[in-house]
Amino acid sequence: MQDIKKHKIGMRTFKTALSVALSLFVADLLNLNSPSLVGIAAIVAMQSSVNESLIAGKNRMLATFVGAVVGLFFSYILPLNYFFLGLGIIAVIHIHNIFGWKQSLSLSAIVFLVIFLNQEGSRLLYATNRLLDTFIGIIVSTLINYFIATPDNKQSFIYIRDHIYNVIKSLVYDVITNPNQIDNDVFKEELDEYNHHFDALKSEMHMDDSSKKKSNKMAHDIVIILDKIENNILTILELNIIPILNEENISLFEQLYSEKYNSPDRENKDTDIIYNYHINKVFKKLLSIEDYWKAPKS
Repeated sequence: MQDIKKHKIGMRTFKTALSVALSLFVADLLNLNSPSLVGIAAIVAMQSSVNESLIAGKNRMLATFVGAVVGLFFSYILPLNYFFLGLGIIAVIHIHNIFGWKQSLSLSAIVFLVIFLNQEGSRLLYATNRLLDTFIGIIVSTLINYFIATPDNKQSFIYIRDHIYNVIKSLVYDVITNPNQIDNDVFKEELDEYNHHFDALKSEMHMDDSSKKKSNKMAHDIVIILDKIENNILTILELNIIPILNEENISLFEQLYSEKYNSPDRENKDTDIIYNYHINKVFKKLLSIEDYWKAPKS
């Protein structure tokens, strides 16, 4: 039973299936002769968030457009010449490298190849239809992702509250009390993972028309605060000492972790001053997040 729950069919799976089916239905109504390309575009555009759908859709449109234009140009100059085919591939790759569109490079080269080798009717009409195929799949998939079970910023915020915040708070505790047991590379990998969630959530909030609501503003502010903590933590990590906290930071530590701080038995060093400066900022930012959660909801 637990395995069944673990591998249950998610909403994104249902939305992908619906996107493909509806895209093919539209393609059939418009009598498009390559409905499979419409379905492929719909699959690619269905992502875990609306913003990611737009990015994936944009990448596919760019790939199709560049591949189609370059394919048309080279096929009209000297069709079915394999030397020109090779030059066309170089041109496609170079264009994508210039504009930094590396994610869509392979697809663009495939589109170029298909159009260059096409011998059935007008190449211009064929290229135009490929753009239309892609456009329909992207639009249908993005609209479904936006209007049906829209990815919820609130759920992302809950993830930050219940997981990321608590893990970072625990990591800060370990940095202070057991720095020698922390692997810097592993620590930085974890921070990179959190940054991925932060960036996705910030992108969604930027798109959300309701971002002025208090709950969304609070989530946005907390994401920004956690984002800013990273530099302080990395600086502290490089110091690699069990610190002697000053009086203010001892008070903040005990307030944050509800336990007594045990100072190491050694003399103060210059590095303790740097440490206290950065850990003070971290403590205050973590406590400010808790203050957000304690604030009255409206």
